[in-house]
Amino acid sequence: MFSQFSYQNFIDPNYKYMIIFMNLAMVIVSWLRFVSFFLVISSMSKLLMTLLKMITACITFLFIVLFYIMLMVPIFYVLFNELTINYVNQTYIFLTLYDTLISGAGIFYTDDLYKVENDILMLFHVLFSNVFLLNYLVAILSTVYESMLEKGDFAYKSNKYMYIERFYIPMQDQWGYTELVVHPPPMNYISSLLLCVIFKPGLMKRCSDLISKLIFWIENIYHIFVKLLWELLLVPFIYLRIMVNILRAATLLSAIANIILWIFIGPFYLAYCLCNDMYFYSKILCDYREDDDATQIKNIEDE
Repeated sequence: MFSQFSYQNFIDPNYKYMIIFMNLAMVIVSWLRFVSFFLVISSMSKLLMTLLKMITACITFLFIVLFYIMLMVPIFYVLFNELTINYVNQTYIFLTLYDTLISGAGIFYTDDLYKVENDILMLFHVLFSNVFLLNYLVAILSTVYESMLEKGDFAYKSNKYMYIERFYIPMQDQWGYTELVVHPPPMNYISSLLLCVIFKPGLMKRCSDLISKLIFWIENIYHIFVKLLWELLLVPFIYLRIMVNILRAATLLSAIANIILWIFIGPFYLAYCLCNDMYFYSKILCDYREDDDATQIKNIEDE
């Protein structure tokens, strides 16, 4: 999407900020989607669910705090707005009261005529906000934490059930529409080719089987290459190791004869073993439907 913008769009301040905010939105959504996968991991799920419960439980508390500060702002504004810069307007008063709520307030001097009133109101504000409201917040968080210690396992199992159910329902489809939802990025770009035939069930079934096999082999070609490379790296060590074993297990004359024989035959034998391993590995990959067939047979027997 961002490739559609030209350099002139980035020079224009309006387009530039729009692109920045769009990029930030995409990053946030991507990371939230990534974090959502932790909900199906037992240890991480409990912590995340506890954090979400704390945030939702504090929404009412934050409303109470906001309402209280908005109530105190006009009182300080009417009494002390002309006496110090901390009360010069409603924004400054709001920030001052917020600073005192988080225990970050200093000493604000006013005219001697209103010093007592200011001290009394500030004392009431500090007492109410720091002693009552903040301790009330701590009590809410402690209650939520203790509650989630008991309900954490159930919340984790609920999240896991919903995650499985999201894919279990499409997996029951018999016409190939499953391929539209089961593949992760970037493989789902290949699955998007099926959108051309979604209204033709017969053709959809054949195309989905083709797409499924294509994606399967694209994903596994990496494993085939890694296995081949690993076995090629092991061949020299196996070749030398067998020579050492021959020397240890035989007498001098027979060992020399066997080593000479192994020098000429060994590379061909190891190449045969390598090809044999790759053949059976590929054969196992070709039988990727056997587990599905076994599962269907088991389900029929259970019924």
